[in-house]
Amino acid sequence: MSGSFIALNSVLHLSKHELDTMKVRFVDRNEETTAYKEYMKSPSNVNDGWFLWRTKIDRFRMGESGMCLMRLPKNSDLWLLTTIKTIVRELAPKGSVPGPAYMGEEWSSLRPFYGRLIIRYHKSRPVLVRLNTIIDDLTVDSILSSAVTWNME
Repeated sequence: MSGSFIALNSVLHLSKHELDTMKVRFVDRNEETTAYKEYMKSPSNVNDGWFLWRTKIDRFRMGESGMCLMRLPKNSDLWLLTTIKTIVRELAPKGSVPGPAYMGEEWSSLRPFYGRLIIRYHKSRPVLVRLNTIIDDLTVDSILSSAVTWNME
């Protein structure tokens, strides 16, 4: 990466263990709508629904932590940090009807950044990746003065 930029971890201050064990879930769209539209209705639609959704494969295991990055409209390289959670309970058994499959406990220490931290990243990987494999490519684009509440479309 060239030029000046702010590395994501210079803002979040995650430990090496957290970087090595955390997963990043990218949420964007489904057949009916976009994650952004659902987030604008209620952040919990994304933070408790889209982020913790399971269809056929397990995304998380008990005790794992995950970061939710939601694609913003107009620029496909901009992502909003919506939450970081540790999985504390499985809500639906594997193989059940697709839907939110986990309950997560939000990291309250980073709550001031949820809905405010815009990250620049050119996604070329799957929906779910280990944070340590992409951390050097995640840069801070901006930190908003308040959580996203406007319509960017």
